[in-house]
Amino acid sequence: MRSRDIAVISMYSALAVGLRLCKHMIVGSFQFINFSLAISALTLILGLRFRYSIAIGVLSILLSDLVLGAGPWTISNMLSLALALTLILPIRNESNTLIIGTTVFISEFLYDLISSFIGYLWFLGSNGVYEAFYLSIIGLFIPAGGGGLLLVGPTTELTTALTVVFLLKPLNRLGVILYER
Repeated sequence: MRSRDIAVISMYSALAVGLRLCKHMIVGSFQFINFSLAISALTLILGLRFRYSIAIGVLSILLSDLVLGAGPWTISNMLSLALALTLILPIRNESNTLIIGTTVFISEFLYDLISSFIGYLWFLGSNGVYEAFYLSIIGLFIPAGGGGLLLVGPTTELTTALTVVFLLKPLNRLGVILYER
């Protein structure tokens, strides 16, 4: 890995961590956007290598959770983010914003579903596999297993996808291409 690679990973990881921490300082733990996935998805679509985009997402979750409070959810969130980015990989050369937005929306949905499932499974144990699965799906729409927000899943998925779509065109116009296209 070259020093340029380390600098790019560090810069975008710091951006995602900073945005996540600012969000927590302003509105608390209220979930409405996934900055880790948005920044790592943007870097992937803009041409950064897949493994580096995963590093950005994983580092941003790990470092911000060290400040906010790490737990078993940190590991499930890092794994879920890596899986979500694999869905975005096929569209890295796509220019259609509808396809990009839809793909990011679906990948964020799967991120939320998988990380919730692992989290519920962690607390319920292996006997609660079905309950963990149902709580993961229901919890995206109505409060389940804690929390008090309606439609928190679709809201987070939509704002994350819109953030990627709205930032992609200005960054492309500025000529921000991280690596080969």
